[in-house]
Amino acid sequence: DVALDGTTAGATSSPVITLNWPAVSGARDPIYVTRTELTATGRGSARTFTLSTNSTSFADTSALVGKRYEYSVSQRYNFSGPTWITRRASLTSGSEVPVIENRGRVLLLVDNTMSSALAEELDTLTDDLTLDGWVVVRKDVARMSVSPDDLSADAGSARSAELAAVRTEVAAFYNADTANSRGVIIIGRVPVPYSGRIMPDGHTDHRGAWPTDMYYADINGNWTDTSQNWTAPGRLNNVPADGKFDQNQAPSTLELEVGRIDFAGISGYGKSEVELVRQYLNRNHAYRNSLAPFSGLRREVIVDDNFGYFGGEAFAAVGWSTGSSVVGRANARAQKWFADPDGAPVLFGYGCGGGGYTGAAGVGSSSDFGTKPSRGVFTALVGSYFGDWNVGDALLRSSLGGPVTSTGLASVWANRPNWDFSGTSLGGSIGSTLRYSSDRSIHRQILGDPTLRFQHRPAVKALTATPTADGLRLTWSVTGAGEIGYHVYRTDAATGITTMIT
Repeated sequence: DVALDGTTAGATSSPVITLNWPAVSGARDPIYVTRTELTATGRGSARTFTLSTNSTSFADTSALVGKRYEYSVSQRYNFSGPTWITRRASLTSGSEVPVIENRGRVLLLVDNTMSSALAEELDTLTDDLTLDGWVVVRKDVARMSVSPDDLSADAGSARSAELAAVRTEVAAFYNADTANSRGVIIIGRVPVPYSGRIMPDGHTDHRGAWPTDMYYADINGNWTDTSQNWTAPGRLNNVPADGKFDQNQAPSTLELEVGRIDFAGISGYGKSEVELVRQYLNRNHAYRNSLAPFSGLRREVIVDDNFGYFGGEAFAAVGWSTGSSVVGRANARAQKWFADPDGAPVLFGYGCGGGGYTGAAGVGSSSDFGTKPSRGVFTALVGSYFGDWNVGDALLRSSLGGPVTSTGLASVWANRPNWDFSGTSLGGSIGSTLRYSSDRSIHRQILGDPTLRFQHRPAVKALTATPTADGLRLTWSVTGAGEIGYHVYRTDAATGITTMIT
């Protein structure tokens, strides 16, 4: 599959939404457009439209004002000789879509060895999440004590016990309010689940159990530890009753969006594990409030493609399609990862190349990410081995460290299978791209804060409350960022429920 370059336009009269895309030579098959309604809790009803081979637009006259829709456009065409490929695009659009006021409940799941040292940063994160419309619940849990490499006789029961203890806390959070519980942010060395017998990078010496936080995202699924019987070195080993699960796919639909902020085993280049987490949380706050180094952030996508068309796969398609669906194709460009001449941070970076646990050829190594400013806020990287992220100096986690001037806040291993970021274009969180996906392969993982979005508005400045005869008078200063107006919300301290009062 390759990326199809598409755009959407909204209107308040019929047609409500119009999609456009360029023609391509060699097209013989029809174009298929599938529209799926997106709701607060997931994906709703879907409808597919069949268009003629040479169509370059689609006017959706049945779309409704105020609804969010995901459009998937696909067409098969002749690439070269007998070779046929499919070009695809996913675009999220709507007309007069209402503001998302309440984003739901999110659980901060904190390694209890870090609670005291990071108290101030965790309070700031809680405030930032509350300002973004989340109701925050905090739970400190025991640090992981059983290594995935430990194959001793008693390791299985100990591993099972510590994983079950954490999942019990997550389940309690979810079941307390199933309608509104949305996400989990893992902070520190919270026990890492392992599952399956997989090798999505295609290397037989890398087949076995892989790390998966889907175990915490899939509350209602039946995760078993009885059928896999795979002997392999260390963490890849997976046999019955060893505390590693059988499933290659999450057994049911994900209830929660989960991401992990975890620097255990990462070379900090002068920074300890706690200091790396602190740096990440401070960076998170800076991004949410458009502070340095994000004050000059470009809404652009860079693509560092070192594979090209790879035996039927175009890995970098996810980079180009994200450019079309999120920032516009004109704002996506090919560029080497560490070669930006002016050093300005960009919203999204994609890189792929032949890999090892700590590097992608042509893109960079864990050492590069650890010592040089990385300009992508959201990153997607693909290559062999480093999708197995729970190893020392793993590339995906290293991309979130680095010097204080780096901007990495979330990373994923993509594109095998496809990862669709189009849902972020209407204010969706990075975590929703995983929770809404129909693909539940256990190696799909978000490293970083899953509540982060591609659009954030900085908080107002100098907010004051002055008692008056009628109640309180609120005053603030504008941020100078092109506001057209303000809403005022009030949160009940007892219930955490936020209401718009303007």
